[in-house]
Amino acid sequence: MRGKCFSFQRRELLFVLDVPCPSPGSDWRRVSGFANSFLEEGWKCRVLSTFSPSRGHIGSMKVLKMGKLTVYNVVPSIRINNSLLLLNNLIAFLPCLAILLLVKPDAVIVSIPSANQLLALFILCKLLGIKLVIDYRDEFEEYQLSYKIGWMFWNRLLRNFLLAIYRHSDLTITVTSAVAEGLKLRGIRNVRVVHDGVDTHTFRPMCRSEARRILRIQEDCFVIIYLGYVYYAYRLDTVLEALILLARKTKENKYLLLILGGGDVQRIRRYSHSLGVENAVRYIGPIKDATSVARILSAADVGIIPYDDNPLLKKTLSAKLFEYCACGLPVIATVPDGSILEKYIRKYSLGIAVPSLNSQALSRAIEHIESRLRAGDALRLNVVSFARTYDKKKIAKRLLSYIQGLK
Repeated sequence: MRGKCFSFQRRELLFVLDVPCPSPGSDWRRVSGFANSFLEEGWKCRVLSTFSPSRGHIGSMKVLKMGKLTVYNVVPSIRINNSLLLLNNLIAFLPCLAILLLVKPDAVIVSIPSANQLLALFILCKLLGIKLVIDYRDEFEEYQLSYKIGWMFWNRLLRNFLLAIYRHSDLTITVTSAVAEGLKLRGIRNVRVVHDGVDTHTFRPMCRSEARRILRIQEDCFVIIYLGYVYYAYRLDTVLEALILLARKTKENKYLLLILGGGDVQRIRRYSHSLGVENAVRYIGPIKDATSVARILSAADVGIIPYDDNPLLKKTLSAKLFEYCACGLPVIATVPDGSILEKYIRKYSLGIAVPSLNSQALSRAIEHIESRLRAGDALRLNVVSFARTYDKKKIAKRLLSYIQGLK
């Protein structure tokens, strides 16, 4: 006999995200997209997020009202890899308890990474009889080990510790079937796939000429855009090396790389100077407003996803894919062999995928896409059509059905 579903008496959900919100990242767009979709379905939703207690950032501790969505930036979080995870969870315990008692949610959805509040919330949810859902966006514990970040002994201990929490949560959702299968192999049974999607009302093709006028980009320039945080998994150095190869083939400086995001930008800036392509790179920085992000994307010709060759990245579908496509941008990706991203790009004719760290193949891919677009190829219409099948409201309804089906 099937067990009874959990009774959601208050129809109240609390999302938890370890960044000050709103943020410029796809993690915030995922969480806020789900929350706002649930609000339209008659649920009450709040977001619990963090602030940095360091000098100059204490002012980010606040409660925000964003339409019908309330955001509590009230949990202190010290950001030094995962070495202070236990300390952060200890610090988070009382603020999390206060918000749980105030909001009285039926379920808490914790966005991973990171896990700086996960232990505190796991204990509190068990004590208070609240359902705990893990939104597992990537295998960050495995990345820490693979890239040898921090203390290896601690990272192995952390991985096993977090897996134990995932096993005892009420539901784990993740973004691809490959990551879901990996979790199941580690003993996590109640796993569902909830893809990253895109708000196709906000992310849509806008006037290219107007966007370029605002950014002061010439009409004949071929613009490659990178959206997101700059870090070790995304090899923008390979993109810079491809720009050198392209510059050698033409006397015109017609190729431009736009970087729309934060992170390790200074390293990329230094490398562009050492290669002599600094004039072909423009840094816009992180932007929180999604409409502004969509407008800047519309100024570009193609979106770039320059994956590293780490085998872990085979399992992932970057949220960039959906946002690029929704704005009418074909996608060029560098991927490890056998990547899910490569399969999507080929299956749905979204652009070109080439091997990771291969600047020559990347330069040829850029030239090929450029020639197709200048010839009036219907590639832009195709990618927009693909994005609409991953509209975030449709995906949110799937997630809500999984939550409502909890026992």
